[in-house]
Amino acid sequence: MASPNFEIFVPDFIKNSTVYFAIVTDLEGVYQYVNKRFQARFDFLGSDFIGKSFMVGIHPDDHLICLETVKSCLAHPGRIVPVFLRKPVKGQKEHVWSHWEFSTLLDENQVPLGVLCIGHDITDAEKATRKAQELAERVETILEEISDGFLHLGVNMEIRRINSKFERLFELDRKDILGKSAPELEGKGFNENLLQKLSTIFLENQLAVFEEFLVPSKKWVLITVYPSNAGLTCFIRDITEEKRRKAHIELSENKLKAVYDSTVDSNLLIGLEGEILNFNRVANETSLRTKGKELTLGSSIEDFLPEDSLEGFRENFPRALEGNQVQIEVLRYLRGVPYWFEVSYFPVRDASGSLMGVAMNIKDINARKLTELELKESQGMLNAIYNSTSEAWFFLDKELKIKSSNKAAKLLTQSLLGRPMTIGESFLDFPHLNSTKEVASYLKQVIAGSKINFQKFQDSRWWDILMEPVFDSERSEIIGVSYIMKDISLMKENEDRILKQNELLKEITWYQSHGLRRYVANILALCDLVINYSQDSEQEREEFISMILAESKNLDSLIHKIVALSSHADLRFEK
Repeated sequence: MASPNFEIFVPDFIKNSTVYFAIVTDLEGVYQYVNKRFQARFDFLGSDFIGKSFMVGIHPDDHLICLETVKSCLAHPGRIVPVFLRKPVKGQKEHVWSHWEFSTLLDENQVPLGVLCIGHDITDAEKATRKAQELAERVETILEEISDGFLHLGVNMEIRRINSKFERLFELDRKDILGKSAPELEGKGFNENLLQKLSTIFLENQLAVFEEFLVPSKKWVLITVYPSNAGLTCFIRDITEEKRRKAHIELSENKLKAVYDSTVDSNLLIGLEGEILNFNRVANETSLRTKGKELTLGSSIEDFLPEDSLEGFRENFPRALEGNQVQIEVLRYLRGVPYWFEVSYFPVRDASGSLMGVAMNIKDINARKLTELELKESQGMLNAIYNSTSEAWFFLDKELKIKSSNKAAKLLTQSLLGRPMTIGESFLDFPHLNSTKEVASYLKQVIAGSKINFQKFQDSRWWDILMEPVFDSERSEIIGVSYIMKDISLMKENEDRILKQNELLKEITWYQSHGLRRYVANILALCDLVINYSQDSEQEREEFISMILAESKNLDSLIHKIVALSSHADLRFEK
């Protein structure tokens, strides 16, 4: 399957942005797309990021944070996950601080394709924060220089310090609020939700980042809160423009999702009045080939359809608007050559469930049609294989009538009946190894879903009988029985031969493991007695030697017996 074109998931204004970074990675974390802003800012890492691991541009200490963010993103495909990451600066030990938003890219089947990452440089704000913490004597100047709003709350939530940006965002004058408790200003810039979040952060003593809507200025802000023993230090960034752009991205994603969730070929999203809302690259190329002009948003789809397609469109488009899914096959002649297409119409609804238009998909199925012809040819080959097996094979319907049988089955019935059984004849008319009543009982169990396999000795031959249910193409219903008979006489003969050999080998093994060991043990013990005999008992020594000779004769006799047994055992297996 061809790799997806990840670039189509990135809106044009992000691609050409001079503010925002945009990258797309696949599920393996490999760069598949970077925008011009990202390439220009980090070109010292390499002239081409595509194909490299996205970790090359991330501070090593932030690798784990980045991986956890990706995991969270993939676990919640519909959610945008924010994260702060450090990136390297050429020739310096410092790093660029950046804020990113990760979101999962999904294909038409809701299967994750990769991760879209939109970010921007927040190094200035981060540096300002550090200067504010390290250089207390310059804090007022620094805070006024930064582009973010600044708020410092004491341990009792009293307002100790703000900057001009904060005054503009909250529409408050510092001389009216410095020294006052933030809860006293509820309804005047500080809403209940914001006050609750600030109190929780102070109690938990954990850095937090969250978004808040400021009613007085009607601004969306991103608030970063640093708790300390001295209170809370807050940096407030105006993200109203980002919210607007994000909404634009989400709208574009919804349109793209509507198209690409429908099919993977030539796709168009058509509005309720027949106007073109969106289209993919293949659809535009098709229009250029067939009509000589590119598709344009807002134009009527009928202006771009071939003349011989208009009637079908006018018939099926209203049906899709009524909520029906329509799929038809269409034969076209391209330069005199017949060519098959599949045209589908799908109703498309927005997040609220309202009908927003129709997705039209045009799919090239010419290869599939040609394959169908090849399959017919292959069917003949399968039949040849079916008839070449030595097993007698019958296919019976649920009434136990013969629907099909192979060549071996016909020869078997010919030898037993004097004629081959014909299609439609009852299988119970066949002389079976078991009684007809027993066979009928077996077949009834198979039709109920059981599988039966047994072996039977009849007329000096062994037979293996296998009965299995046959299902339809969707395996939802049993449509008959597969009945297979196989002559296994040779296999049985070999089994009997092997069993006899095994018995003889067991006997030989017993003699070797028990008989030989006994005589050898006795001889060794007697030899030890001879070696250690007393000089005063020569008669005893001679008795030991006589006993050794006797045990040796016993041992020799047993060895002759083992050799005799082995000579009678045919240890070769002939297939």
